[in-house]
Amino acid sequence: MDNPKLLRKINLTLILITCQLILIITFGGGWSSTGFALIPYPSLYWWASTTAIILYIALAITFLYIAWLVVQVVYPDKIPLDLKNIMFIDMIVSGILSLLLIFAFSFFAGGFNGSTYSIFRTLGYSFWFCVIAAITGVGSMISAGLGWFRS
Repeated sequence: MDNPKLLRKINLTLILITCQLILIITFGGGWSSTGFALIPYPSLYWWASTTAIILYIALAITFLYIAWLVVQVVYPDKIPLDLKNIMFIDMIVSGILSLLLIFAFSFFAGGFNGSTYSIFRTLGYSFWFCVIAAITGVGSMISAGLGWFRS
């Protein structure tokens, strides 16, 4: 934890895993065991529409973050930020993505009214990827926060 550049690489790996999983779960059709897709969202139940809107917001933030990374790689001299400020931005982005993903899978699982369905059997791969992405997002937020605090 004393090497901020190594911590940044670990944090960047976790954020990119989270971003990749957001791409999969936004366009994936496996939100339930029946292949329930969230697109198009206006014709769905309110909780599924809310989940879809949250995922579209997370997808937009993901694209903005990827654009930020591209700018960092292409024009490293034009960014007036040091490593500490970049770690702070990483921490904020991963925190926002984690919260959005937690809200997304909470709305989706809450829409099933746990008593009607067996939650663990009816939820598909996109739901579980959303849970994993939220966990990696929290891990990224913690590592970025530690890197920001230590440097």
